[in-house]
Amino acid sequence: MNKRKHFRFISIILFFNIFFPFEHSSLDIINFNIHGFGKIIGGCNIKKKINIILDKISSYDIILLQENWKYNNLIKDKLTKHQLIFSNHKKNFFSQSSGLFIAVKENIEIIDFNQILYNDCNGIIANGNDCFASKSFIFSRIKYNNKIIDIYNTHLDSGNSDNDYKARSNQLDYLKKYVIKNSSDNSIIICGDFNIDYSTSKEIKEFQNDLNLEIVQWNDSYFLDNKIDYIFYKIKFSHEMVNKDISNILYTLSDHPPTSLSMIIK
Repeated sequence: MNKRKHFRFISIILFFNIFFPFEHSSLDIINFNIHGFGKIIGGCNIKKKINIILDKISSYDIILLQENWKYNNLIKDKLTKHQLIFSNHKKNFFSQSSGLFIAVKENIEIIDFNQILYNDCNGIIANGNDCFASKSFIFSRIKYNNKIIDIYNTHLDSGNSDNDYKARSNQLDYLKKYVIKNSSDNSIIICGDFNIDYSTSKEIKEFQNDLNLEIVQWNDSYFLDNKIDYIFYKIKFSHEMVNKDISNILYTLSDHPPTSLSMIIK
């Protein structure tokens, strides 16, 4: 290529870069067990606390919450620029909802969503009272910048009895089989409160390995003793993961610190 043609070629590239730049879109996600029980806990006004949480997380593109037992109306008032998915299906008349929630910014297309109830639970009067909640996971398939992403939010059984471990294991296995059956061709983000300590459990690592998932690392300067809230992901398109600062006040508003993911889609 002679110098004149080479100069003309470079000029065209510069023209398109200036006037038609390549866009990199950021998808910001936060996962948070907000401990949304009752009205007053330990002298703390829970509604006031949830108000602060919603104000601080409203800028995120995807919001996944657990233990939202009573604040659907407040969420509707606060997250007016999001499409809202509540887990309202219940196992029976006596149980409450699963407390799960997904919010998706209005500029993102929701292709499909569903709530799937787990068959297993343990504990009515003790062992975490998990059978009073409709343990489940909620699923949303979104389309963003022509990319399909399947998003899951779950809350597994709590407690430390043998029956708790069995119920939790069955729930995790059910979730894994559902993901394999329904999302094997898509990019995946799986969030939630798993009630399984990552540092000591082989089971959660097997779940991660079987689905070929990466994991968002916790901020150790804030995190509590047990690491039980996760963001797992498997992304099949060109992307870059970057750190996104979480407001410091969020770490004081629940017994579960938040986790976040910021993904640059190229």
